[in-house]
Formats: sequence, structure tokens, C-alpha cells
Amino acid sequence: MSSSTLPDYELYARLLLPLGRGYPLWRPTGTRLGCKSADQSTRMGDVGVLSRGGFTTLFNAMDAEAAVEQEQGGDGDGDSPFPDDFQPFRPNNLVTWEGTALMQPFLCSRGIEEAEVSAHADSISMHAKWTDLSGAVLALALPTYTRRIESKRAIAMYMKQHYASWVALATRMDLDVSTNDLVFVSGTTTTTACGVLAYCYPGEGEAGAGESNLNVSFEEREGAIRAELDGAPIPADRTCSYSVERGPGGRGLSGHSEGRMGGALCVFVHYYKMKRRLWWWRAMQAGAGPHELPRGPDDEGASSCSSGSQRGAEQGDERYATRYDPVDDLLNYILENSAAHCAIASTHDACELLQMFASGESEDLAAVLKRAAPRVDVDDDGGKSARQVCSSHV
Repeated sequence: MSSSTLPDYELYARLLLPLGRGYPLWRPTGTRLGCKSADQSTRMGDVGVLSRGGFTTLFNAMDAEAAVEQEQGGDGDGDSPFPDDFQPFRPNNLVTWEGTALMQPFLCSRGIEEAEVSAHADSISMHAKWTDLSGAVLALALPTYTRRIESKRAIAMYMKQHYASWVALATRMDLDVSTNDLVFVSGTTTTTACGVLAYCYPGEGEAGAGESNLNVSFEEREGAIRAELDGAPIPADRTCSYSVERGPGGRGLSGHSEGRMGGALCVFVHYYKMKRRLWWWRAMQAGAGPHELPRGPDDEGASSCSSGSQRGAEQGDERYATRYDPVDDLLNYILENSAAHCAIASTHDACELLQMFASGESEDLAAVLKRAAPRVDVDDDGGKSARQVCSSHV
């Protein structure tokens, strides 16, 4: 699929992921299944699935109140669903980091260069050179707030122990996803207002194939982004604006800040993902019954990431269609190049490999892995692999 035919949210993710900040969310407001609160934001410790530029949360594995309810024999009918055998993610000596990692109001894809930023009374603006056929911009209200878990081994071991119960919960909640789609959120970057832009010229020979002048303005109060290329407005349907006070496109949001600096709009998410070989899923289905578990990765009707995106679009499934996820490429590479029956990888790994080996922003991770051919170290305890080495687990 060429860049000009990609959905906005997929083009945006492909272009900004190499910056290394995490997976870029086109829809930062989030969705929490079964949650009655107005605050639907994505949080560190969430278990869920990427869905058309946003994130849908099943439950939060670090929810202390839910853990108490489970321990006291609660009925689990709170605001959010939880696995029947829910055990919270509370490892000993958990290491986390919190702070303001992003200090600039604009983040741009690599084809946007020589950016000059100006501050005005009620807005900020950027003038830059657009040197590629496609580009993406994230405009942010400052300060932002980043939280992430540094205890990578603990996450891997927790996923190996509890992933089957997550799959069972997804089935109970009627999530139409593959058994390999669920992820554990290890980090978030949030803000109170943002604007996103992703644009691709329709073909060779159009303006932009050489160099164009890009002007972007962003009004923090309204979360409104506007952009022009050589004086011509970029179509409004190639941008989207959000603010904690007014919501997407001017709609209101409330219950937003959780009392933390940075607000409730999650613009980047880091996550871990797991994939097992087909025989493991068949063993699970034999024990639990195929009707109780989602389809496995190679069952009839299942498909690869790229074909899944097309199928979801054709069927009009706006909720849980398969989307661009470079971590899938990394998991497949691990299983294809080792004897491990289980692979665990993260957006941290994917971003690092892209930054180290990609020859340009148009080269995806699958191509990088094929060309760079990093070795795969297999371990049995979820240990961290060395730099330039993919992680896998037996």
C-alpha cells in the first residue's frame, strides 16, 4: 500500500514512530471498555488493543483498588472489567520514571526540516521546509508529562503468566481481535491539548516532491491546528485537533487531569506485545474449547497485519481493525530466527532498531530486519537482551 492510500492514522504512525518517542496516537482521547467515567485516557499499566489510531483499554493491571476488590471476593462489576483470576502487576522493586520528556511544541517527521517556531499571544506557529512527498506534525501544549516502567523483565514475566486470561477476557467482552493483538502499556506521554497532521501528495510530479514551505499554527486553548503548503491550506480532513477542555473537534471533555501535570490526552504510548507459536494456541483451544478463545494467528479467517487492515476497512469495522504495528514485524522475526515458542518485544525495541538501522523514514521495520539481520538471543526468564539483539523467550 502506497503512502497516498494509507489512512491518516497509519501514515501518521509510520512517519513519527522513528522519532523514538513511542507509538504515535492519532486519537489521543482513548476508550476504556465498561468504564463509566468521563476520563477515558490511556494509562501506564493498561492492557488493551490499538484501534484505528487510538487505544482501547480492557483493564489496568496496576489498578490497586481492583486488586483489593478481587482479594475481598468482589463481584468484578465495577467501572472496568477484569480477568477472573486477576492478579495486579506489583513486582518487587518496580522501577518507574516520571517527568517532562518533551520540551518542544512541535514534533515533525524527518522530511520536515529547518523548523522555526514563534510564540504569539494565543497561539504558536512553525515555519519549515517540506522536503518529501509525505509528512506528519504533532503540535503540543506544554508541559507534557511522561510516565514509563523501566522494569522490563518484570513486564515480560507478568505477560507470560497472565496473557491467557487477558485473551479470555477479550472474548468475554466481544473484542473481535486476534490472540496476538493485546498489549501491555509500559509508558505514556500526555498533554492538555494537541493537534495532529498527516499529509501525502497524491503522486510524483506534484508540489512537494522537491521542496515546499510549510506553515503551521496551533491554538492551545482550543487545541486547533491549521497548516498551509506554499500558501495553499492542507485539507482539514488531514488534521485533527483535541483539547482537554473542549475535546476532539470542539467537543467537551471533563474529568480529565487525574490530578497530574500533563492532562489526559495520550499522544505517545509504549507497550509490550507477545506472540506464541501456533501449536500453543491449538493446545489452549483443545483445553478450553475453540468457542472460548479468539482465533489463533493462523486459523481460518485470520490474516497478516497488512491484509487485516484492508479487510477491516472493507467490512467497515471502525473499532478493532488490524493496524500498522512494527512490533508485529519484530515478533515474527524472532520466531522465524529462533527455536523459542514465545516472543516478547516492545515499541522500545522497534524504535531503537529503526533509529539505528533505517536508511530513511520510508523503510519499515520488516525491511530493516531483513537487511540488518540482528541475531536473536533466547532466554528462559524474560531477561533483557543486549543492544542490537532482539529479545525472545522459550
